[in-house]
Amino acid sequence: VAVNGDALQDYMFNSSPMFAVRNIVEFTELMKAARLAQKDFDFDYVLNPLLIKSVVRAVNLLKEFERNDTVSYAVESYWSNVPYSHGLKADGSPREIVKLKVSPCDPSSLKREASTGKAPDYLQKDIDQRAARGQVCMLLSAQLFDQKKIEGTGLHTGRKTSEWIENGGELWDENILPFIPIAKLTITGDGADATTSSKRISCDTFAISTLIHSQRGHQPLGSLARVRSIVEENSRARRMSEKN
Repeated sequence: VAVNGDALQDYMFNSSPMFAVRNIVEFTELMKAARLAQKDFDFDYVLNPLLIKSVVRAVNLLKEFERNDTVSYAVESYWSNVPYSHGLKADGSPREIVKLKVSPCDPSSLKREASTGKAPDYLQKDIDQRAARGQVCMLLSAQLFDQKKIEGTGLHTGRKTSEWIENGGELWDENILPFIPIAKLTITGDGADATTSSKRISCDTFAISTLIHSQRGHQPLGSLARVRSIVEENSRARRMSEKN
């Protein structure tokens, strides 16, 4: 996303509305479980009850959101999972805190169809073709955090704002904090085949980085976001180095 005409602002979205874990500590335990699955055994892993909780949360999230019936990336919805700051106060703290969502302009376009028998890259080819024909239109919506509205329900009295920000694995109830459309994102297309276009070459040299491509007033928040930004940058640096 271009901000102020020339600066870049990267956002990261996922196809589930929250993370499988709530914070970086649980994420670490989940990675330990992954190592155990690869027979990289450490007895201390098994003794930590947080590991079991992290695995259970991840499994439950996969059961709810993992699918093999996605027809097109252009008709799915995506969530930022973690909150972002929106502007800064004089003391450098966020002026507002928001979660973001991207969804199809036309909700009726959402379809389900088994991927069995399709080519491994059918989703990539589909989005290329839709982009070339100008058939990609998404709505960007923001969910504004409001502590008073949450406490007004009587369900979460006493919880600090920091607890909501740091917990990447918890939904903000849309009945209390609804998503508000703020922008429409479209790809007009040029009729060219994006798979052979020079645009594909330039895309391959680009990398998402919420650490580098981030304005001070629009940065991701929470422990998961802080660590993810470092991982993104390490991945970007390694990939760009390999290509060069």
